[in-house]
Amino acid sequence: MEATDFWSALISPLFRLLLGLGIGVFLANFLEALQWTRTLAKYLHPISSAAHLGTVSSAAFGLAFISSASSNALLAENYFAGKL
Repeated sequence: MEATDFWSALISPLFRLLLGLGIGVFLANFLEALQWTRTLAKYLHPISSAAHLGTVSSAAFGLAFISSASSNALLAENYFAGKL
């Protein structure tokens, strides 16, 4: 296998995936550090209450707009803890 094939088949998609995950986690932490999550929750509350979502599911719904990986991690953590 040539180096260019290796780059285009593995390294390039992996780099894009990790870059996207890193940006999403950074944005989620940035919003949390500035305490903008309460403002976001205020705007998303009517949607989540109309859908009859619980608190964890509502938080994951709001977080999914910023980072889907962080949202999935939140749901998985609470699922394995038995809270969902």
